[in-house]
Amino acid sequence: MAISRRADSLDLGVPLDREGAHRSLGGHLRRWLPIGIGILMAVAMIVLAAAAPLIAPLSPSAQYSDAVLKGPGAVERHLLGTDEFGRDILSRIMYGARIALFVGFAAQRRNLDDTATTAEFSANSFGTILSSVSAEV
Repeated sequence: MAISRRADSLDLGVPLDREGAHRSLGGHLRRWLPIGIGILMAVAMIVLAAAAPLIAPLSPSAQYSDAVLKGPGAVERHLLGTDEFGRDILSRIMYGARIALFVGFAAQRRNLDDTATTAEFSANSFGTILSSVSAEV
């Protein structure tokens, strides 16, 4: 048997009056600023990946023998530098984001398909059990 009692406003942690229900600007920023920054970063990555062929400064697979292992800004055309084969790092990041997003979305799609299949299997199994139990009764 459960024991019940009346909950006071202090127990609930929610003010009962309308004046205390409003949060300050600092409270809103503390809660929503990290969420907003995360959403902004995700949208920026998606836009960057989608527009990679249009905004990438160079081909991600082109090799420049005159710019092997150059640091950021060392050569004018390579903003983030080059790797050991002279390939532009910024272009490789942009095109790599496309592949990473595709793999992530494909994995989520596969997960949803597997979940639906599992739910259908469970529902069919439960229906079979119910029909066999009802047939015995």
